[in-house]
Amino acid sequence: MEKYQHSEFTSFIALGVLLSLIFGTNSIVMLFKFGAEKTRMYLFVSYAVPGAIIAFIFSKLSEMGIVLTQQTILKLFAFSPIFVIIWMLIGYMLSARIMMKKEY
Repeated sequence: MEKYQHSEFTSFIALGVLLSLIFGTNSIVMLFKFGAEKTRMYLFVSYAVPGAIIAFIFSKLSEMGIVLTQQTILKLFAFSPIFVIIWMLIGYMLSARIMMKKEY
């Protein structure tokens, strides 16, 4: 079994945390908007579509001969917490707006 470097293992953990925060935010917003039953149907689509888009972008980049180096990936990874914080703030604002419009 191949040993992972410490920084590589830490990057996998950080990436998992960032993705779970993004998808968790999506789930909460959809839960408030559509309710539990409809949200179950839409969750698969909300997870599959971004994954398909990312796979498509990477395949097109490789077809064009653009190679993502380790430095480029690390730079993108360094800015990902900022993206996640912005995404969570947008999710919070959407959830708050949805809750204000609901009538119980």
